[in-house]
Amino acid sequence: MKTESNPNNQPLMCIVGPTASGKSALAVELALQLGGEIISCDSMQIYRDCDIVTAKATHAERELVPHHLLDIVEPNESFSAASWARMANEVIEEIEARGKMPIVCGGTGFYLRALLAPHTLAVAPPNEQLRAELQAQWEREGKEVMHAKLAEVDAAAAARLHPNDTHRVLRALEVALSPSVAVPFDLPTRNAKVWGLSWTRELLVGRIDERVEAMIDAGALDETRTLVGQFGDEVPALGSVGYKQLCAHMRGELNWAEAVEAWKIATRQYSKRQMTWFRGQTEAVWLDATLGIEKLVGSVIGAEA
Repeated sequence: MKTESNPNNQPLMCIVGPTASGKSALAVELALQLGGEIISCDSMQIYRDCDIVTAKATHAERELVPHHLLDIVEPNESFSAASWARMANEVIEEIEARGKMPIVCGGTGFYLRALLAPHTLAVAPPNEQLRAELQAQWEREGKEVMHAKLAEVDAAAAARLHPNDTHRVLRALEVALSPSVAVPFDLPTRNAKVWGLSWTRELLVGRIDERVEAMIDAGALDETRTLVGQFGDEVPALGSVGYKQLCAHMRGELNWAEAVEAWKIATRQYSKRQMTWFRGQTEAVWLDATLGIEKLVGSVIGAEA
């Protein structure tokens, strides 16, 4: 295993938290004040043309601060945490070589773990026979049974995946039930300082609902129609929260009000799983997000000094 690549041994700054917690706004302000560049740690923002529903950084934000690992694969491509960690490591080294500060920001915990704890990485090659068997079992027994099966063999994966996320639950089962092999590349170990944004449940739910409404106003349904027209509705990118409910509406399975409410509920549930993961799997320093951006920035910079 490689050793720390940062010659000054400066801890890698990571900003985490549940969806709609304000991670991106904090990361942008920190980058502006510290001469930083942002590395997106989000398993949905990797997809091209998936902009509104994934809450991807706007063009204005990208002009203010360089953002990395956005728009790197097509919506119909699969992408692993190991691949993300390899790319993130390369970007971090490039940023450090320019004398800038890399800031990792996002809510995908297993991506962060792949970067900070590469010794945990292993990959399972695709197993088409097993996948077919699992798919048939899913159709016979239903999502709840299969999600419970996943919980038995990989509790961490079950905690972060919703039973409705067919593609990812099946892949997680396939990985858990297949022989794993070591990742065929070496990553450095990294010293990191992880900062988390925390809200009361009531306030976070309100922010989530407001964000969903804002995405709708920004054209989420039209974005989804365009993606379905190009790729169909069974590609990896469209299995995520938001797209999944909008696709169900487009198929006539949910009326508009039902789809919007299902989207909000699924996002709230996802935020709970994120908080469970980050609190259990990282040593994050949790900040009261209600303090406001100025005080949050001051808290982080003061601790980094």
